[in-house]
Amino acid sequence: MGGGHRGIRWTANEDRQLRELTTANASDTLISAKLKRSTEAIRMRRLALQKKSNEPNDLLAPTPELPDDTPINRVKLPSRILKALLTEGIKTIGELRETADETLLTFQDLRKGSVAHLRERLGLSSIGGEGPTRKGPA
Repeated sequence: MGGGHRGIRWTANEDRQLRELTTANASDTLISAKLKRSTEAIRMRRLALQKKSNEPNDLLAPTPELPDDTPINRVKLPSRILKALLTEGIKTIGELRETADETLLTFQDLRKGSVAHLRERLGLSSIGGEGPTRKGPA
């Protein structure tokens, strides 16, 4: 199960309380009593929350201003589109910008609507025979 020593899931409210009590430097004994969890469960959940907060979870909005070297897995894209791009080896916004629409349409799970979504969000040309055009100085 997730989170607790007894196999009982942690709720968002319990996570919030744990963060608040930890920030207030409350003792593990006090936290354990308030949350009705063992000190071991508290320790394990703190580690899980710390690991979660260290993961890059602040995704970037897909905009024309994104630099070419931006990893696509750091951009807020629909999961199906992201998975299709990563499966086909597209790793950065620059690689995506340089990939012709015809090529994108050959990727499994990418259809015209998905490609149009990418082009609209990233400020590139719409679906057509000539591939993307870049914004900005040449």
